[in-house]
Amino acid sequence: MGAPHEPEFQTKVLTTGLNLLLADGTPPLLVDFPEDAPVSVNQRDEQEAWVCPVSFPPPPEQGSEIQKALLEEIKTLAPWYDVAVQNNKRTTFGLSGLSIEDAARFIIRVSEGSTENPITSMTFAEAIKRSVEDIKAFYLEAIAAQPSGATSKDLYSWLWQETAAGKLFGQLQPICAADDDPQMQYLARQSLIPRPAYR
Repeated sequence: MGAPHEPEFQTKVLTTGLNLLLADGTPPLLVDFPEDAPVSVNQRDEQEAWVCPVSFPPPPEQGSEIQKALLEEIKTLAPWYDVAVQNNKRTTFGLSGLSIEDAARFIIRVSEGSTENPITSMTFAEAIKRSVEDIKAFYLEAIAAQPSGATSKDLYSWLWQETAAGKLFGQLQPICAADDDPQMQYLARQSLIPRPAYR
């Protein structure tokens, strides 16, 4: 909701949230708000100097190397994710019902052409969507647990530009788009690739 006495921004947040009640899609529905909350001059100075506290090697280009890097990133971030859960007393991770490692391995298999669905209570497309959302939540909550003064745009830019997870999600988009299933095509259009500002 941002800082106090920002009625214009707060109205946008409330309106966007209420409009989700009219949106298509199967609950839970997760949507990124397109703006960062207004910040003070002091906060802005801190954010302009933001440097990610976790440094990963540049995401590799080859499939097997990306997969290995993804599992290494998860291992590195796990302690920080635990700190986030302890501090926040909650998490948005868990939509798929899979562990973070199993969600990652599932997405890896999909990127290799597998159509095996480990979540029998969901369609294949829904299982992919929820697993991807779980991985995003794990990464973003872990990195946000570290003192950094980062904005949500900083965090999403880090996820999509500097991690193997972001690289792998990008590779899923053409796979889903080429599928005959309308749910997979919708997933490719709406859920996998972020807004241009984050790329």
